[in-house]
Amino acid sequence: MERKSIIPAFVLASIVLFVFFRLQNYGPQSAVRRFHQAIEARDSRELQEVVDEPVESASVRTLLATVTVLLRNGPPGLLGARGSSTEERLLITYRDEIGNPFPIVFIVTKNPTDRNWKINASKTTNALKDYLNAVYGGR
Repeated sequence: MERKSIIPAFVLASIVLFVFFRLQNYGPQSAVRRFHQAIEARDSRELQEVVDEPVESASVRTLLATVTVLLRNGPPGLLGARGSSTEERLLITYRDEIGNPFPIVFIVTKNPTDRNWKINASKTTNALKDYLNAVYGGR
């Protein structure tokens, strides 16, 4: 009797582990998490996997430089998320060099062909520039 119950339990456990393993790098929050991990690991290949433009593009370089500096002040935090099934806006907060909150809205989009979520570097950089202009008045 025990052997009969072990087999279904093993099958169920295998399915659950497969699903969790498969989905660990899926979704908009995962794309932003992987972006931060790629920065910390200095892994340009992984970085390219989570942004929608070449790593050498101006938008990616701007975002990379900004986040690299902010990560020196501590880990980021997720404040909120809003969006649709194809575009998500994630409000991530960092700390600036004197400890003040510094938010960045990451705009993450789902590619319709491969269904992978990637950071839209141009939209995210434009949102960052809009924030800086609003706060600092274009100084």
